[in-house]
Amino acid sequence: MAGAKRVLSSPDSSDREDSRGPVKHSKNTSHDNEARVLSKKRRSRPSKKQQVLDDNNQAAQQRKIERLQKQLAKYERQRHKVNAAGRSTTSEAPFSFDGMPPESEDGTFKKGESIQMARPPAKHHQNTFVNEWALLGPPPHAAPPTSNTQLGDVDPAPSTGPGSMPLLRVAEFRNNQPPSGRPKAQDYKDEVKELLIRAIREFEWRIYTINPFPDAEQQATWAQEAWNTACRVRNGTHTYELTERMMTIIKARKSNTRSDIIKAVRPIVQQTYGFINTGDKKSDQARENIRIYLRLMDDSMFLYKDNGDTSGERSGYAEHPIVSKLIYTCFFTDKNAVGIQYPRHFDPIGLTTLALIFAAIEHSIEEWSSGVQFKVAFREEDTKTTFQSYRKGLQNWEALDKGITRKIRKKWHDRARRASGAPTNMESITSNISSAALEQAKKHLQGRSGETDSEAE
Repeated sequence: MAGAKRVLSSPDSSDREDSRGPVKHSKNTSHDNEARVLSKKRRSRPSKKQQVLDDNNQAAQQRKIERLQKQLAKYERQRHKVNAAGRSTTSEAPFSFDGMPPESEDGTFKKGESIQMARPPAKHHQNTFVNEWALLGPPPHAAPPTSNTQLGDVDPAPSTGPGSMPLLRVAEFRNNQPPSGRPKAQDYKDEVKELLIRAIREFEWRIYTINPFPDAEQQATWAQEAWNTACRVRNGTHTYELTERMMTIIKARKSNTRSDIIKAVRPIVQQTYGFINTGDKKSDQARENIRIYLRLMDDSMFLYKDNGDTSGERSGYAEHPIVSKLIYTCFFTDKNAVGIQYPRHFDPIGLTTLALIFAAIEHSIEEWSSGVQFKVAFREEDTKTTFQSYRKGLQNWEALDKGITRKIRKKWHDRARRASGAPTNMESITSNISSAALEQAKKHLQGRSGETDSEAE
């Protein structure tokens, strides 16, 4: 029996001590334990900072892959359009994006020759620039201009047909030198710079009148549309390729438009509502500023034409004189202002444009909440919800009487346009020849054949 007990207890003898002392482990078991300990040390988790860096690198790689896939799909569409136009593509070589630097691709397409997408050279020197031509279908047709359209609203209809496909050129840098630093229009030769400036204005009116806070996809779409329009107006069917770098220049206008708005609004808010900045939060003027701030922010009182002090009832929502003044200041100051160049998008003043102005007024008033002015950036994350709230309120206001509210918005446009010195419409342009002078000229022209060279002087 004693022997049986020893046999039964022997399997656990390696993991505990008995009365005779600790049980000795074999040499192999000791080495295995040590290996397990070292293995645990080696499998330590990366730090949070390292994990963030790894995640960012992985996301960047994924974005790069998606961008290259889109570019490849774009060239595939171009190739299909060429085939549909009956052009020869028998000698087309496979295209690769490997190593292709931005805005310095190599290759040339000539009329009548087969089209071959050239691979980029192995090395690109900094002072070397070679144009690349590609084929692309005609840009989309623009909406027909209205009778009072100005230069900014003119979108010439492109010619159609297989032979009218525009040639895409790569924009050349100024002095053929790739620039460094933040991308800007001045980096390019004059023709491209002018196209970029025109495209920026096209992008700008979309921000002011459609959506001041477009997402990344909407920005890219607008930038491409703006570029297509700029090239059609300037060059007809011949245009330049819009590269990622050039698109960045156009899209940068998104935040710049808000910055321009708030810079125009701040001094007018201060002057209109009587804020005085002393810089001392404990001064009597600071307390007065707080009183003005609280009163204006009471159910958006700053927007009413009549605040009710005399009549006891507020009236004239959205008709405070500051609204009309800011419409002029932000969009109609001179003949080159966006409201003058693109009248069909500001006549009448749209609800989106008004909501952006209202949000900017509130933002400026909020800067006085402590009694002294504390300027805060007009950022999207702080302003978007306020803008959307005013947009909804204006929609409800418009629904009360669409006819009357449209006349009010039309009046704002016409008043601002007149203040800029531009005529409200083409009918308002008067002739500088009097009726008497016209009658005299008519008599003088009677009996004339128009053949001035054969007539006596």
